[in-house]
Amino acid sequence: MKRILVVDNDRVFLGLMSRFLEKKGYQVVTAETGIQALDVLKSYTPDAIFIDLVMPNIDGKLLCRIIRGMEKFKNVYLVMISAISAEECLDIHVLGADACIAKGPFEEMSQYITEALDQPQAISERCSSGEVLGIQGVYPRGVTQELLLLKRHFEVIIDKMSEGIVEIDSEGRIVFANSAILSMIDMPENELLGSYFADLFSGDEKLQIYDLIEKTGNEANTTIKEYPLKLNRYHITLDVVSLGENDLHALIILRDVTDIKKTENDLKMLNAELENRVRERTADLEAANRFKSEFVANMSHEIRTPMNGVIGACALALRERPQQKTREYLEMIHSSAITLMGLVNDILDFSSIESGRIKFESKPFSLRETVERIYDVFHDMIQEKDLEFAVDIPRDIPDPLIGDPLRLRQIIVNLLGNAFKFTDGGEVVLRIRSQQQTRRELVLLFSVSDTGIGIEKEQIATVFDAFVQADSSSTKANSGTGLGLAICKKLIELMGGNIWVQSDPGMGSTFSFTVRFGIAMEPDEKQNDGGHRRDLVGLKSLVVDDHPIAREAIGALVASFGCQVTMAASPREAVDICAAAIRENDIFDLILLDHKMDEMTGVELAAEISSRCGHGKVPAMVLISGYTAAIDPLEAGKAGVRKVLDKPIKRSQLFDELVGLFVENDASLVREEIVDSDTEADFTGKRVLLVEDNPINQRVAAAMLQSVNLDVVIANDGLAALAVIEKEPFDVVLMDIQMPRMDGYEATRRIRTGIGLKTLPIIAMTAHATKGAMEKCLNAGMDDYVSKPIDRVRLLVLLNRFLASA
Repeated sequence: MKRILVVDNDRVFLGLMSRFLEKKGYQVVTAETGIQALDVLKSYTPDAIFIDLVMPNIDGKLLCRIIRGMEKFKNVYLVMISAISAEECLDIHVLGADACIAKGPFEEMSQYITEALDQPQAISERCSSGEVLGIQGVYPRGVTQELLLLKRHFEVIIDKMSEGIVEIDSEGRIVFANSAILSMIDMPENELLGSYFADLFSGDEKLQIYDLIEKTGNEANTTIKEYPLKLNRYHITLDVVSLGENDLHALIILRDVTDIKKTENDLKMLNAELENRVRERTADLEAANRFKSEFVANMSHEIRTPMNGVIGACALALRERPQQKTREYLEMIHSSAITLMGLVNDILDFSSIESGRIKFESKPFSLRETVERIYDVFHDMIQEKDLEFAVDIPRDIPDPLIGDPLRLRQIIVNLLGNAFKFTDGGEVVLRIRSQQQTRRELVLLFSVSDTGIGIEKEQIATVFDAFVQADSSSTKANSGTGLGLAICKKLIELMGGNIWVQSDPGMGSTFSFTVRFGIAMEPDEKQNDGGHRRDLVGLKSLVVDDHPIAREAIGALVASFGCQVTMAASPREAVDICAAAIRENDIFDLILLDHKMDEMTGVELAAEISSRCGHGKVPAMVLISGYTAAIDPLEAGKAGVRKVLDKPIKRSQLFDELVGLFVENDASLVREEIVDSDTEADFTGKRVLLVEDNPINQRVAAAMLQSVNLDVVIANDGLAALAVIEKEPFDVVLMDIQMPRMDGYEATRRIRTGIGLKTLPIIAMTAHATKGAMEKCLNAGMDDYVSKPIDRVRLLVLLNRFLASA
């Protein structure tokens, strides 16, 4: 036994040991810490090692365990030295120490050191029985055992923790590692302790460790939390806590988050797979929607094409003045065809809404004019059922507004249509109120009330569902798809509003909805309601109507012309008012009378007023009624009635009628007459090319065109049209869209670019009624379009526009 390693952090003791052992002829190497001792053992193999029990970083117990774990040092002679207490030395032999010497005065210790070196076998046997050499010189304290137990308790806890715990010194070398970190790196403790912590990692992660350790600095409790790294096959997070000690730099906590990372990756893969499935499903749905849209559009085209022939042929036949029975049959065919077209339009609208292809306009429009244009739609129904139809629009509602007048008209027409359909007697009332208003916007509340059959309570919940009707009984008197209200609901919701219904069976219904509009101008900049006629201002007028809403509406119109207005709610009240006016010689200039009143009819009231006036001035009397078909014009004229007008009356119409009554020989008052559908246009000398592949539609359209003296040439498709146009001049082209060989879009493009006819008017005839199809026509170079089935009046208006100046 010649070579000895002494490990102790007490340099004085190291000096004493070195001199003592060297005098005895031993070769002595010293180390002040456990880390230094491990470095020495890498290149030096001693015969005996003396290890101090209490040292910083790696203490004597841990160093003893590490050395015994090294294959080459399994049999080296180990002597533990302790100065703290007897209790601390009692279990040293369990760690594999051959001897344990209690620290005391060195002169006394030297004999035990000599004894341990000279008699190693005997001393080892004594130590194995728990004997500590020189223990009589060490004074145990009662508290020591408690502290030892507490220390061991925490050592066990730290060693059993699932997180890896590492301590590093100021050089970044590992001085402590628990079991969890050993299992992570799959490295024996003796190899790990003393190694550099950063060496556990590689590449960029090794550089990151250096940065982390540097960032913690030397100030205590500086912390870096949950820094993500990769350690071998593990995903980990690091907590680095600076200890601020000279010997111990930092405590590092490593958490294994591999399972969490795997779960995250699995979730990412699952999400990616789900997103891929969603994309695939979305693509499938979009393809299905495109297919459905194309199918609906094609079906619409296929239905509209023959319906164009049916409706057009009926219209032409009716113009030939057939016999009464034949006329009735033709009118039934025409009416049924129009109903079928309404069904096609409903389905097309519903499909457009469902697929999200519907678009809304935002443009200035007149609310009152939009509502007034609806009156004509229900004229025949009002006359047929003898219903009272009233419209109530307060004068304080701004006009014009900004929105989509076409969709608003569609909603109102649908709701009024249902009201008229399910009401056989009484009244239908359209009311409009301002619900909320700011400087630039307002919310209008529309309500359509009727005195019809009403709706059962259990049906109200489903009345806005597609293909559901309020009257769903097997004995229902009215037909329909039940799409109208569903379309209204979806349109209103897309316009930012709501719709609801209140109803009682047998008591009628009220459908209400709200829509938000912009205000086209400031209230103080509102347009004048049409301006006052100097000749009408100040006219003394009397309005007689027993329906309060109709009375107020007509009175407001007359007042807007600058007239003085008096109201009478009954014929008897009107007679009394007129009698008083006659007595005071202040006869009314104008009296507007309703016809259907409880006490007497409007004609009877007019006769009564005329008789009371005697030979004096008789007011100009105008009869306004929703049931003018029941009025005998001759009888009304004898009673003093000057005009018979339909209710509800349009403002512009009433204005023109009053101007005609009270202003004579004033050319400036003559308004532009609107040509009705019975007034024939004359396009003699004009040539039209009709491009249409359907033989029946060719005949119908040609007959319409020839009826106004147009010279018609027919081409069966786009290619034939190009061949004809290259040879002959035309004033206008009517172009079908869907044709064999070459469709209308391509034919139009070739006419514009190939042949070079940039200004030749081309009007599309399309059975595709969607907005996209119409825009496609215009983008192809067409000037306008008319949808199938072709409306004769609409077609003549377009022809007049393009041919009048040609």
